[in-house]
Amino acid sequence: MHVRLVLLAAIAALAVSSCSVILEADVQILEPGDCFDLDKLPDEVGSVQRRPCFGGNIARVAGWTDFSDYDEYPGMREFNGILANWCSRFVDDLETSVQYTVGWLVPTEASWGEGERQALCYYTAQ
Repeated sequence: MHVRLVLLAAIAALAVSSCSVILEADVQILEPGDCFDLDKLPDEVGSVQRRPCFGGNIARVAGWTDFSDYDEYPGMREFNGILANWCSRFVDDLETSVQYTVGWLVPTEASWGEGERQALCYYTAQ
């Protein structure tokens, strides 16, 4: 897997001011607790706009789940059935004090063919 991170705001500007830094980040490098902009998601997501966890339509990464036990591409219906349950339970375990909506990013059929087998769960405050 390649990791790509392009800095869109200068690090020096962050050190000198209190401005927000927005980074374009490969989805594969996101970790639980990282946040990204939901308003900028295309239909097929290879990268996201990683950003501070406040303001706007922000999603916070809850975690990853692995589908390496599946030989065949599960399809959206199966992904949705599994991840609706799994992601909700995962976020419930975070003991967040706010109401939230859960979502997920899954491999495309093409990326599945290239060996990608992980899905990302995220949540947004309501």
